[in-house]
Amino acid sequence: MKLPTTAASQPDSTVTLLANPYSVHVGRWLKLFEMAQLPVQIETAERRRLDKIGGVHVEFLTPTWVPAFAGLRYLWGGIMARMKRRRPGEILHAHCTSGSGFTAWLSGQPYFVTTYGSEIFGAGDRSRLYRWMIRRVLGSARLITATTPRMAEALQQDWDVPADRIRTFSLGYDSDVFAAADHATRDRLRREIGLPRDEPVWVVNRRSLPLYRTLEVVRGFLQYAAQSTNGRLAVLSGDDNAEYSRLIQEAVAASPHGSRVWLIRKFLPATGVARWLQAADYAISVPQTDQLSASILEAMACGAVPVLSDLDAYRPLHACPSIYRQSDYSPEGFACMFAATAAVTRDEMHRQQQLCGEFVRRHYSDAAVLEQVRSLFHRSPQTSAHRKQAA
Repeated sequence: MKLPTTAASQPDSTVTLLANPYSVHVGRWLKLFEMAQLPVQIETAERRRLDKIGGVHVEFLTPTWVPAFAGLRYLWGGIMARMKRRRPGEILHAHCTSGSGFTAWLSGQPYFVTTYGSEIFGAGDRSRLYRWMIRRVLGSARLITATTPRMAEALQQDWDVPADRIRTFSLGYDSDVFAAADHATRDRLRREIGLPRDEPVWVVNRRSLPLYRTLEVVRGFLQYAAQSTNGRLAVLSGDDNAEYSRLIQEAVAASPHGSRVWLIRKFLPATGVARWLQAADYAISVPQTDQLSASILEAMACGAVPVLSDLDAYRPLHACPSIYRQSDYSPEGFACMFAATAAVTRDEMHRQQQLCGEFVRRHYSDAAVLEQVRSLFHRSPQTSAHRKQAA
């Protein structure tokens, strides 16, 4: 099957995202498509929710009566996508390999795939069927996007993807939402949330899953809290694992210091996440495997200094002198991290926050990322809104 005519020669070509329209990461793609003046629509196997989706047409491929089991919904979505008539030059872009990528593969159409670290790096711990699916999706994709050189290496070495089918770039962060707050605004946010003004605040802005070591972090904080009255921890669980979150809740409930841990299990919109990050001093991202997650860039942009796993994927951030790198992932190791970061003076903390903000603005701005998106879809820069505004 031939790859559709490129967008450069087909000005009216449309990108169809096979994706979860409620995902914050999909919202990031949509903003960049709008800036590049790329027509885009969404097809999804997800269930319809009450959340509003603005500015883009969404087609729900799978009816509501199909059971919530994800594999069945993606299978149904793939069959429906295969039956659709496509416009000339239409490009399918699957947003993730294991779900929407499966739908794209079943569609029989040429497609691009955006990979996630958890589904690629963590595939070895999943079933043979899961690994078979990932290999089929990657093997048939015309282009694959990765956010770090480490992911590109894994795609080539572990999944036999040719280098010329991989595009490596970060999507950066949404600077309209994630930006540092001044001291007065930060104090106001803390008052509204109920956080103390002068104590350090750590936020875990990754999903509550074993992959992200959330339970070890919480246990480490509770050990630290037994020795110090200084500080609060907030866990933004997001799309969590219910059983794993139950273990976290039990650990917090069993501790006499559990009132200093905030467990936010509801799924927050981007503005809600930004509010917590602007109120925080540190953002913790210590997964076993990862790409260069946008959540880390968002935290830095909001002035939350990142505490990171010592991963190759995070190496592009090591040039920022304010990064804290964690190598001991036991509760005791995290307790030491909490003690060390709590000891930083307010003046030094403000300096580190400023350095983080300057670093991400310089390297992960919309302007830098936009050129990569244009290139991916062969869109001429002269036709983009960004170029017109600059003219």
